[in-house]
Amino acid sequence: MEQNFKETLNLPQTNMPMRAGLAKREPEFLAIWEAQNLYQKIQTKNQDKPAFILHDGPPYPNGDIHLGHALNKILKDIILKYKTMKGYSAPYVPGWDCHGLPIEIQLLKDLKKKKLEHKKEDTLWFRNECRNYALRYVATQKEQFKRLGIFGDWQNPYLTLNPEYEASIIEQFGDLVDNGYIYRGRKPIHWCSSCETALAEAEIEYDEEKSASIYLKFVITKNPKKIEGVTTDGQTALVVWTTTPWTLPANVAAAVHPEHEYQIVLDPQRQKRYILITELQEKVCSKLEINNPQVIAKLKGQELASLFYTHPFIEQESPVVTAEYVSNEDGTGIVHIAPGHGYDDYLVGLKYKLPIVMPVNDQGCFTKDAPSFLVGQPVFKANQDIIEKLQANEMLLKIETLKHSYPHCWRCKKPVIFRATKQWFVAMDQKTTNPEAAKEEHLRSKAQAEIKKTKWIPAWGEGRITSMIEARPDWCISRQRSWGIPIPVIYCECG
Repeated sequence: MEQNFKETLNLPQTNMPMRAGLAKREPEFLAIWEAQNLYQKIQTKNQDKPAFILHDGPPYPNGDIHLGHALNKILKDIILKYKTMKGYSAPYVPGWDCHGLPIEIQLLKDLKKKKLEHKKEDTLWFRNECRNYALRYVATQKEQFKRLGIFGDWQNPYLTLNPEYEASIIEQFGDLVDNGYIYRGRKPIHWCSSCETALAEAEIEYDEEKSASIYLKFVITKNPKKIEGVTTDGQTALVVWTTTPWTLPANVAAAVHPEHEYQIVLDPQRQKRYILITELQEKVCSKLEINNPQVIAKLKGQELASLFYTHPFIEQESPVVTAEYVSNEDGTGIVHIAPGHGYDDYLVGLKYKLPIVMPVNDQGCFTKDAPSFLVGQPVFKANQDIIEKLQANEMLLKIETLKHSYPHCWRCKKPVIFRATKQWFVAMDQKTTNPEAAKEEHLRSKAQAEIKKTKWIPAWGEGRITSMIEARPDWCISRQRSWGIPIPVIYCECG
């Protein structure tokens, strides 16, 4: 006969459930914390303790939270709860960055689904819709963060669209104006053709991209100093290398390094003369299949700066100039200069008073200022037509495909271009015009001084941020969008 021993065992008794049942119990825990006003009680208890303040970069309210949000907030919550238990006053005031491109992009997707995309032309209506969209997802994300168990002052978050925050930003902008740090200028900046807006350096992500890498000829037309070995009969040419053929319509000069040595090389088979940097001669001649090249002359880059050449497909004569940034490690040691499409080129253009040619519109297509065979074409697609034009004109020496790191828009993830447009900038190296401030003071030096006052964990962070500040160009603060804090500027009739 089978015996049942269950009733004979002296088992422990407990109220702890056998299963966690977290899907049911977690909301109960949260409700208890909220009913007890737990976060506020902790802050009141620790209000006189040493402060530990977390500077939390706010998220965009442009959709539901994702795993990245969860990881970010949970790790910070762990730190704050740990500091609280160690006896610090460690408050957390949540907030949201309610302006900018992420809000616009998501709203435009919604409008497209509802076939209301055309209404974005009504700017006031569109801004109001952006505001409503942001507030809707502030409420959504707030509940999602609370569901993660994040402690914070959820009843009093900060929102950058609130008037007091907008006023604070305008006030800071006014201080920058008073100190002479704000200016308007036409210079090349990162431009997203998909989002149709300027982008700051911090809004750029780098990703691998395949580009056409071409070697082409700039044929010498004038040799006023009678440099030995340089002819003007169409038989002598600069060898230029570029990975952006689409910028050639904006070319206004060619740059060489003033101190590096260059060679005039004869191709004995084709009876053509090519000018290129000495360090790369062997490599380039191999690529161009120039067998047994004969060196006719050697000279410094500075001596080449008297030459002029003709554009490979535009009736235009341009000078050879010098630039310290020209490399002897890749390419040919000769760079094509387009001040409308590159910051280094822009600086060279300022030095030599070169025109800023920029025949590309907001959508990234060539305008009527470009050669007729390019008008209306997107710049990246036009690369092939430009290459074919160079081939037809017998100006193309070599074409390859190069895989390299290329800037992309942080939001739409598409490749960006450099494009000269009128924008508003914060000057990094402009000395203050405020008579009450130190005359030698500018923003870059102030930032560098603050870096030294800060303890960095890990220590290598100091070197990284220092390098960033040293290389940071003037900050482009204007955007060509509808939803954001407007720059308080009144334009005169002349623009």
